[in-house]
Amino acid sequence: MAKPNTIGMKAKIPKNQNTRTDCGVKIVRGGMPVFMRRRQQIKDGKEYVSWRLEWREGGKRRSTSRSNREKAHALGVDIATRLGKGEIRQKILSGIDLLVYERSVSICAQSDGTILDGAQLLKANKSPIPKCTVAEVRAKFLASKAKRSKRHHESLTNDTKYLTDKFGDRLILDLHVLELNEWLTTMSVGGRTKQNRWKNNRTMFLWAQRLGYLPEGETQIEKVDEALWAEELREDWEEDEGIDDVCLLTPEQLRALFDALPKRLIPVLALGAFAGFRRSEAARLHWRMVKEEHIEVPRIIARKKKKRRLAPYFPACTAWLEPCRKDTGLIIPHPDWFNQVTAIAKRIGIDWKQNVLRHSFISYRLALTQNADQVAYEAGTSKGKIDSNYDEKASRKDAEKWFATFPPMHNPLPAGDTVNPIDGEIPEGVNHAPKSKENVDESNQTQPNKII
Repeated sequence: MAKPNTIGMKAKIPKNQNTRTDCGVKIVRGGMPVFMRRRQQIKDGKEYVSWRLEWREGGKRRSTSRSNREKAHALGVDIATRLGKGEIRQKILSGIDLLVYERSVSICAQSDGTILDGAQLLKANKSPIPKCTVAEVRAKFLASKAKRSKRHHESLTNDTKYLTDKFGDRLILDLHVLELNEWLTTMSVGGRTKQNRWKNNRTMFLWAQRLGYLPEGETQIEKVDEALWAEELREDWEEDEGIDDVCLLTPEQLRALFDALPKRLIPVLALGAFAGFRRSEAARLHWRMVKEEHIEVPRIIARKKKKRRLAPYFPACTAWLEPCRKDTGLIIPHPDWFNQVTAIAKRIGIDWKQNVLRHSFISYRLALTQNADQVAYEAGTSKGKIDSNYDEKASRKDAEKWFATFPPMHNPLPAGDTVNPIDGEIPEGVNHAPKSKENVDESNQTQPNKII
């Protein structure tokens, strides 16, 4: 009997057999597939080959490895066979079906019934899980956190408000990961802000789960795709010291800005201009961290290196900060103070860019010391960033003027002393002598309006 013509026809693959794919061998025995992949590793100069098996079990990915291909294949066939016979639990539901399944399992665990009993209770609205809206859960959650620090409580309050504005009347039990994904996607904010809002709302969901408002297991907000903000967050981190974004203030602009600021905003400018702190670091500094010769930056505050460092406490910084010093508390207690400084700078005609104070500090400090390693340590960054982004950005003359920007009525030198606190010279054109009363009155007349 002549064989049929099979040219141009796709060969039909039997249901139970091994098929080779681009990612290894796929073993199927009537159920979920088991993938076998070859892995090659080099350790201590020697090459090691192993075979890795991967499959789905109970809605989660499982894996194991064997050093021998035959043993790995035999084990893979055994697992695939058990999957096909239903001996290994599989959960291939998705979307709303998976949500109903998880809630039914949680209900039957509390009532010693079957999953079907749990589903029927859920359908009849007789679930033992109390029904509570997002707004009600938020109110109880914030009340339970009332004894936390003021800053932490404000952060929780602000971030959970956005979720309540969107889903306040909905039962927290009914929120689904797809809705939460869409909510985060439509936010017109940066990656770091999205991440912070997600974290604080996740804290509320976990708190609600502990009190029984949500079933056990992974909450819906924990299933949110972190890729929604990961790329934006990476860009936020890189732009902190990006070479294209480096721009400097002149010593004259710094003086004009100091003159325009109210006293309470002086620490914002002083910490950025004379210590190079990032905004996220300056906002968490306490007065107790300010010592006589340095400012201590604990590891938990240091954002990039995550290492404790001692930031320099230059005479100019001391002169501006000491009149504002308090015994305890945050140096900058209100995050909005940074925005107020930016608004004042733009109002007096300064082209204000992000991180301009930090960029100015690093550039001028490098011009004075000519030591990239030292400046990298002081600023909490890497020598590579210093070399690539800040080299030859500022002149030594401007650097001397920058670090000699003292308050108008402050004389940093004893009478007759000619030593500069920075590097041994009094910069040309810089007058440290106190202003006369007439000059002070005259300068106040031309001073820009202050925001109080």
